[in-house]
Amino acid sequence: MLAGVGGYLFGIGLRAGYSMIGVVIGSTVVFLASRRFGRSYAERVVNQAALQRWDTFINNSAIAALFVCFLLPTFPDDLLCFVAGLTDLRLRRFLTLVVVGRTPTFVAVAFAGTQPADGMFGQFIFALSVLTLSSVAVYLTRDHIVARLQSHS
Repeated sequence: MLAGVGGYLFGIGLRAGYSMIGVVIGSTVVFLASRRFGRSYAERVVNQAALQRWDTFINNSAIAALFVCFLLPTFPDDLLCFVAGLTDLRLRRFLTLVVVGRTPTFVAVAFAGTQPADGMFGQFIFALSVLTLSSVAVYLTRDHIVARLQSHS
């Protein structure tokens, strides 16, 4: 909801830009905190079972699999940032994955938010429907997606 309001207020470019700045800062803080304070810190901050599941996934999967998780909505971005901080992944490569993977979603949501400002209510409903259906589809199939990504690594 807030992302669409940002698109309405700031337009596609500024809204996506502001969002990406926030995501990069937040992802960097989580990644570096996890790297600095280690696994015991990550286990205190996030659910241990979820941490172990995604830890195994990232350790067994290629960088491309992590990118897909950032690209598709509904994957636990914060948890993935904690796990990535526990690996030997370099910060620069990690941030590249975050920026390239997350930008399409932020641009799409900002686009949806600009439609009412332009009087395009039909396009707004269409964009919102596509975003919602895509998110639901990914959510319902994310275990299958993860299994497929792991089998290709």
